[in-house]
Amino acid sequence: MLSTTKNGGAHRTAIAGRRRVAVAALIIALIVTGTGCNGESEEINVNAYDSDMGTTSGEAVDTDFTIDVSRLDGSTATIPLMEATLKKLFGSSEGLVHNRTDLAYRLLIGGDDWLGEEFGEKDAIFVTYPSEEESGLAEEAGIELEIIPVVKDALVFLVNADNPVTSLTAQQIKDIYSGKIKNWKEVGGRDEAITPFQRPVNSGSQTLFLKLAMGGAAPMDAPTELRPGDMSGLIDSVALNDYSGGAIGYSVFYYASEMYAHDEVKLIAVDDVVPAAETISGDEYAYLTHYYAVLKGDTPQDADVRKLVAWMLSPDGQKTAVEAGYVPLDPKDLGAAGPAEAYGYYGSTPENTTQSKGTGGSAPVRYGGAAEFYNPFLPEDGMKLSDLFYDGVNYIDYINRELRQKIDGSEWELEPKHRFTGIPNDYPLFNLRKNEISDGRQVGTVLDILFDETTPFFDVNSFGGIIDAWVISINLPLDLSPYGAVWKIDYEKEASDSDYLVLVPQVTTYFKGSNAADAKTNEGLRWLYERAKKAGFFGPDPDYAARGMNDSAVPELYMVRDKLIVLYRGSDFVAGQTMSLAFNLRTGEEVDMPVFPNIKASSTRAPMGAASYNASLAIDGNYETAWCEGVPGPGIGEWIELSAESKQRVDGIKIINGYRKSDEAYMNNNRIKTVTITAEDGFSESFVIPAGEWTWYVGIEFSVPVYTSWLRLTIDDVYPGDSDSEDTLISEIELR
Repeated sequence: MLSTTKNGGAHRTAIAGRRRVAVAALIIALIVTGTGCNGESEEINVNAYDSDMGTTSGEAVDTDFTIDVSRLDGSTATIPLMEATLKKLFGSSEGLVHNRTDLAYRLLIGGDDWLGEEFGEKDAIFVTYPSEEESGLAEEAGIELEIIPVVKDALVFLVNADNPVTSLTAQQIKDIYSGKIKNWKEVGGRDEAITPFQRPVNSGSQTLFLKLAMGGAAPMDAPTELRPGDMSGLIDSVALNDYSGGAIGYSVFYYASEMYAHDEVKLIAVDDVVPAAETISGDEYAYLTHYYAVLKGDTPQDADVRKLVAWMLSPDGQKTAVEAGYVPLDPKDLGAAGPAEAYGYYGSTPENTTQSKGTGGSAPVRYGGAAEFYNPFLPEDGMKLSDLFYDGVNYIDYINRELRQKIDGSEWELEPKHRFTGIPNDYPLFNLRKNEISDGRQVGTVLDILFDETTPFFDVNSFGGIIDAWVISINLPLDLSPYGAVWKIDYEKEASDSDYLVLVPQVTTYFKGSNAADAKTNEGLRWLYERAKKAGFFGPDPDYAARGMNDSAVPELYMVRDKLIVLYRGSDFVAGQTMSLAFNLRTGEEVDMPVFPNIKASSTRAPMGAASYNASLAIDGNYETAWCEGVPGPGIGEWIELSAESKQRVDGIKIINGYRKSDEAYMNNNRIKTVTITAEDGFSESFVIPAGEWTWYVGIEFSVPVYTSWLRLTIDDVYPGDSDSEDTLISEIELR
């Protein structure tokens, strides 16, 4: 349970538990007093966890204690371990924060203040073995470090999935990183240069690499671009780097196989032993290590944090670790979680959650029509997940990788119930939809995965029971799916003349690395920003600046077919002005936007005081003005028509439906429900605009591109307003 306690007048959030469990074993730890890494294996008796004693020894571990979660820290790779442990013991891991390994050691040891952190304010950290520098810090501070192994792990080496090499000897790895072996053909691979990635000094995996793989020998120096700052960056670099299939890097087994598994990398065997839970637990694999609980040597024997570590070494604690995907100290505990607890949800297995082949053909297709924007959560016409991906693409690995990242990093703080083991490749609850306008991170075709209240992975009722299902949305990349578009949107921050930031979008369409079209598109996006800045679009705007953000600081992104449209709206300094460009995502080339300057309507409502409702107000760029039909009744059959001097290509339109002058005006007046759009050469398509109080923005993509000099919208049916007024209005029409 959660409780708040006082200690010396200071409040702290704590987790309390009241039960006793049996523990097998005597805990023996290594005391470090400034002794650094010497290139040899760690001098730790991991058999201190006494496997010969069976599952219990009759000795009870007292768990009637309180843990101040804020005084725990650790590495990225031990976050799931500690979350699982705290939830198992106390029902919650609220307040748990892990910094990276080097900072965690500093926060435990103490010393000079750095980055405003309070050093010496941690009671225990859960990390890899200390580096020479970290051991030196302990020695300088006069601190003894007590290092207790809690689970096993291993240093693993990974290469691009397309690399034919599957195994290296320990000596070959050492020779690669010392510069003696420079080409993959020297170890049975292709005639291709080897690009060895490393990690920053004092990172946990770098310390392990120097200790276990290099054995005290100095590796080649690596430039900054070959030393990614975090473990995910290294894996992404090997998977998606600009060095073709020639990259090699390293990580730890748990992170590379559980936390950040990637379809485009593979773990290689060392001396013909493949890194796996079984080979690591059985001490068969070469580069064995552990995750440790590290305490100060003078921590009292009856301290609560020691009771926590004791429980982690108990059979229940080791079982909890296995359930979270870690390798136990004793091979006997490897099956502690049982296969039913690890898989079986939705009929999943280790195979069908990681292996699949797409069947969506080899040519891009379009998915469009406004009626298809809002599908129910059911596949249409027998559609399967495999149909959404090109032939041969391992789609379930991609989907589960994206799901895992979104679940673990959910901004909604989903309350997990079980580690995410993946959905099977025939999972039925999904929806394909068009996200025509960007929500900041997604634009284009989006794959929605539905989890109902029966999901074992997280609690969909985390928000007080207000929902009974949860949707996780995944972008479909251009190179994996015939329906693909933008995979990722990043933003570069730029200062403005006011006290807010302008965010310049940069898009990535390929999952498997960069491409020339993206580079050209992003160059154009940067050029548009510079042009808008020069025109004063980000000028002084005191009302918005007071909030720290200006609506024009983030451009609007739209997708219509293969066309990405980027639009900046001017601040109050240049109110009413817009600036936009459109790009073909497949080529990166700028494409022309349709310009239809002329407009007319079948009828127009008479002015009311100073307010007018003529047709030109539907293309004035102002959402607070509108065209209103002018016949008695709701205006069924009335139309508004845009025209130009010559034919232009039009892929779709955006409608600001209803009267957006205010919320009251929007709700009181009619809104279009069904509209028919006609154009030259007999083009005619009807669209149903979705119901709902706030569906005022409507993006419509035509089934085919239309080449026309005029376009007419005819009102077929309406949603009635809340007042007695029967007027039907359109605030804005924009052609795409």
